[in-house]
Amino acid sequence: MNKDLIHTKRSAKENLVIGVCLAYGLCISVFAVIRFLSADWVIGIVDSILVLFSFYVGYHVYNTRQTFMASHAMAVIAVLGTLASIVIKGSVQVYWAYPTAILIYYLIPPHTATYFCLFFGAMVAYLVRDLPAFTYITTLMSMVVTVYFSYLFSKQSIASNEKLKLMATEDMLTGIGNRRAFYELVEQIRVKNLAASAVVIDIDNFKKVNDLLGYQKGDDILNDTVDIIDSHVADDDILFRLGGAKFILICQSKDFDYAYKAAQRIHSAFNESHLYQSSGVSLSMGVARKTEQESTSEWIKQLNSAVFKAKKTGKDRIIKAINY
Repeated sequence: MNKDLIHTKRSAKENLVIGVCLAYGLCISVFAVIRFLSADWVIGIVDSILVLFSFYVGYHVYNTRQTFMASHAMAVIAVLGTLASIVIKGSVQVYWAYPTAILIYYLIPPHTATYFCLFFGAMVAYLVRDLPAFTYITTLMSMVVTVYFSYLFSKQSIASNEKLKLMATEDMLTGIGNRRAFYELVEQIRVKNLAASAVVIDIDNFKKVNDLLGYQKGDDILNDTVDIIDSHVADDDILFRLGGAKFILICQSKDFDYAYKAAQRIHSAFNESHLYQSSGVSLSMGVARKTEQESTSEWIKQLNSAVFKAKKTGKDRIIKAINY
């Protein structure tokens, strides 16, 4: 993967929170200016505080790429801003409750957002109790409907996004993560500066199997290889198919010795399997640990160099990265 992409690509959640912060800040800043021009100092100051907070949250996400606390903080800002507006300017400001409720569901998970909205709705109901009875009931019912449909939309969007993400990150043949999923995990390791070791696994003579015995036999070998690997690693070790007959096993928060022993177990099990005995295939493997001084791109380069050396020096072997 391009090194620049690893350092610049942002998640959809980051872009959403940053976008909401900017849009909210710019929108409220217009009203802050109007308030000051109208000498409406109190609400103008409140609007200015909201603008500064929203821009700060957006700046925080831009710098740290952490969205959990930021998205919840932005939801709190929106709720407090709307409530303050109603307190200061009266029930006429209640119309801001509707976009605020929708905004909450955009920022945080639907169940948490519902708790936010229950509190928010109760406060709004109390603050606008001076409205005429019919208007009061209409206001509350319309807010309930807004919250309900926002909840349904949020749940449906999350389900659809999860389905699309699974389709985009799952290898269709083997059911494990694909190259895209691998690079997403590598990005998390880089951003969080996590310790990790990895094993690159390449099936030797795989092309010959495809050419001589057909692609169905090749597919069977790939699936059987995944089964062998999965049965000899821990549940928190994650296997990806990078393409063709090449796999990578990521061992998060594990040292080099752990990964090397895992590679040895996999290699021994494969050589005792029917694949090695009857299909004429073997495994070339490379092992490397990411050090604190190394970038993720350097780490991946070491892994590729190690497995390349294994292929060039006779195949069917495990090669340690050059610094071990």
